[in-house]
Amino acid sequence: MRGIGYLTLFPLLFLFSKKVSSAPNGLTEKVKNRKIEKDVSELPNQISYLEDIYSLVPRIDGQLITSKHAIKSGPLLNSQIFYDKDDTVSTADGYSVFVSHDKLRWKADVSNGVDVRLAGLLSDGSNLGSCINKIILGEIAKVKAGKSIFECVTTIYIPSKFNGRANPNYILDEPIVLPSFFCLKTNGFVYISVPDNITYAIKVTNDILDFSTNTLDKSPTDIQGCKTFDAGGGRFVFSGSGSHNSTTGLYIGNQRQHSFAVRDLLINDITLQYFENGIEFAPNNNFINTFDKINVVMCKYGFLVSADNSVSAGEKIVFNDCVFGNNDIAHFRLAAQVNYYIINCSLDYTGQHVFFIDETCALSRLIIDKGHIEGVPQYLVYCPKKLPLPLKIQFRDVMLYMNGAIYNSMRQLIFSPEGNCHIIFDGCDWTFINYYEHSPYISLTGYRDKTDINNRIVINNPLPRVTGLRSNCILPQYKSSLLGAIPISHAKKGASVLNKFVDSSNVIFISETSGVEIIYGDIDDDNAQIIEVISYSNDTVVDLISAFYHSGSIGSFWSGGCSIELVDVKSKHCNMFFIIDSYNENYKKVINFDEYKDAKNNIVESYFSDVIDLNKIFSTAKNANKHSGFIGVWQSVNQPKCAVTFQPKIRIQEFKGVIRVKLPVFWRE
Repeated sequence: MRGIGYLTLFPLLFLFSKKVSSAPNGLTEKVKNRKIEKDVSELPNQISYLEDIYSLVPRIDGQLITSKHAIKSGPLLNSQIFYDKDDTVSTADGYSVFVSHDKLRWKADVSNGVDVRLAGLLSDGSNLGSCINKIILGEIAKVKAGKSIFECVTTIYIPSKFNGRANPNYILDEPIVLPSFFCLKTNGFVYISVPDNITYAIKVTNDILDFSTNTLDKSPTDIQGCKTFDAGGGRFVFSGSGSHNSTTGLYIGNQRQHSFAVRDLLINDITLQYFENGIEFAPNNNFINTFDKINVVMCKYGFLVSADNSVSAGEKIVFNDCVFGNNDIAHFRLAAQVNYYIINCSLDYTGQHVFFIDETCALSRLIIDKGHIEGVPQYLVYCPKKLPLPLKIQFRDVMLYMNGAIYNSMRQLIFSPEGNCHIIFDGCDWTFINYYEHSPYISLTGYRDKTDINNRIVINNPLPRVTGLRSNCILPQYKSSLLGAIPISHAKKGASVLNKFVDSSNVIFISETSGVEIIYGDIDDDNAQIIEVISYSNDTVVDLISAFYHSGSIGSFWSGGCSIELVDVKSKHCNMFFIIDSYNENYKKVINFDEYKDAKNNIVESYFSDVIDLNKIFSTAKNANKHSGFIGVWQSVNQPKCAVTFQPKIRIQEFKGVIRVKLPVFWRE
């Protein structure tokens, strides 16, 4: 932990608040205790504008007058103004302290914060930014002069609907620059339009403080944070001009290295929409901040980390119950080393990716706990460049609803060809809405782009619930399967592989029926060896078996599949299913065909999956995607009984014609 904690603030608060004559509580007590004296020449109870106060001579200390408006072109205000007889030193600030020509000091009631209308807000709300900044600069000057943060009022009040339906939106004329210990407050919904010529709508930063901590008298070295927005049951709604502008909704963090830390903030009650970046995070003295129940929608990026290197930043950045929806490129684009905790959030419908990871994000940690991810047209995790050091992403008990793409069946959802992503799925439920296979690969990492080889993906799911697929068992990556990343070694095209036991291959192609050829085909463009199976009879049976025997436990789910292309199938059917043979012998590896036949005589029990007709799968897929090619198909079976060893295999039978096979894979959960 950096700086001094919250508990340090309380004794300091009571120590210094008594010295501040302009503090809100002091004003309130002065008004409550003022002496009521009858005078024949009493002042009016109400004035039209604040400027009228300068012509009045008060009769009593704490005299109260209501100002109907702040300025002639301003909205209705009805603010109470007090005469403070004891104050002879305060300077006029133009919004809370007013000094007449006779050096008399009138003060606005700021016990509930400074009303932004006091700073000269126009009736159409078109100068909101400059009014807020006027108050902030004035209060910062008081901190600097008094050498204490307790010299200032840190709450700024913005009325929710100052002009009803005729003009519900404020207009930001300049960016709001807010120190981390200030709060914007309202009592309903505040709608703020942000023109596209503004760099950011609101910037929470301590760069604006032009003094160092050691200039403050008996104050904490780090200013602690606060609740940045308090909408009183409503929301602050900031709206940009569209996701193709260059405006950021909320910028948070410092750019100067030696600024007070932006820390311990609770940011809620806010909606950010139609910006290039909903939230831009600067990892410089910026840590232990929480975003709670915020909505970031229809931006280019929902949350963007804007710098490459963290400087005393990134500790415990939390998102609770937030909504990120309909953002054009990614909900999160992350650079720099930061630890994120995304808890019970809804990440709904991105135009491309959910998490866009830059190479400078190495050593970060993301925990996505509970919540819902829906609408993923491209990648759940997209990391196009190499991470020099590992990045850990953990999904825990998240509902993953993988729609939003053209084809929403099983497909590659993680892209990191250069590697170093460590991704764990713990207890997550999956939903795919297309009940047919389309992708050429089975795993979450694909195969073509080396994501499968260069990363580590783990699925831990003791009670899997998967909707829309033939199996509850999802393959994280080929390299972690029982056969490894290269199940079939490369060989000369045309050479026979039928009933051949090759030491360098982990799969054996077996057929004991006549009228079948199995030969090596081309090396595909993903570097996988293709095997061609040619059947001249409808009663052909071909088994793709694991060259190794494997151990298993009761309740294990075994899965097996491969990428298949139907080149020229003339039969009505082409059936495929998955089998697990169990043995009470401690077999290790199949050495030759005779040994394989002998071992078959010792099978204790076989477990079969449902039969699927590949002709139907390809018919559906071709109608959907308008092309033929390889399609990844897999099935699973449960192991209900104990045995010593098990051998998985894929059986293709009852077809005539030519099929091509690559990347057979077996795995166990």
